Amino acid sequence: MLISSSLAGNRFLNFFLGSVVEYPAAFMEYVMLNRYGRKPTVIIFHVICGVALIIATIINTCADGNSAMVLTATVFTLIGKFAITGSFSTIFLYTPELYPTNMRNAGIGMSSAAARVGGMLAPFSRNLAEFIVWGPGLVFGVMCAIVSVSMLWVPETNQHELPQTLEECEQWYKDNRLRLPCSQDRRRSERNVT
Repeated sequence: MLISSSLAGNRFLNFFLGSVVEYPAAFMEYVMLNRYGRKPTVIIFHVICGVALIIATIINTCADGNSAMVLTATVFTLIGKFAITGSFSTIFLYTPELYPTNMRNAGIGMSSAAARVGGMLAPFSRNLAEFIVWGPGLVFGVMCAIVSVSMLWVPETNQHELPQTLEECEQWYKDNRLRLPCSQDRRRSERNVT
């Protein structure tokens, strides 16, 4: 909640609402993980977050003191917070499953180190907002869009045996590139019919 104090209205209420949206996000994540799997859940949450943040940024930039528009931008910001909360905890479940067993610790360590770079840069978004008001919302929204598209190259791990070696992992990535679980289920049912 880096920007809860800069949202329109009472900053304490905004901080409270930013915290409260995490509960429905956790429930929604649980439902989506069981129903759709890890990959679609991450993609859906990132798309919602990216769209919400870009809309909030556009509305906030064009508000020009209009209280209804500023309130709408705050609502979209909270929707973005809801979505990124669901995505963040899904990523922590999903990422270890993408590495072969003998490389899992090293893979998680590298992923965590890369994530900390973003964590170190995020507080400077307030400084960017002082110069370019729409900068932080655009940066975070575009990054969510990039993640959503790049997730298409990562395989789904739900209901799949995890790879044990690097060779198995490479083959698994080749076989499951650019596929969503719904298309795999359809192919399996077509094979069973023939």
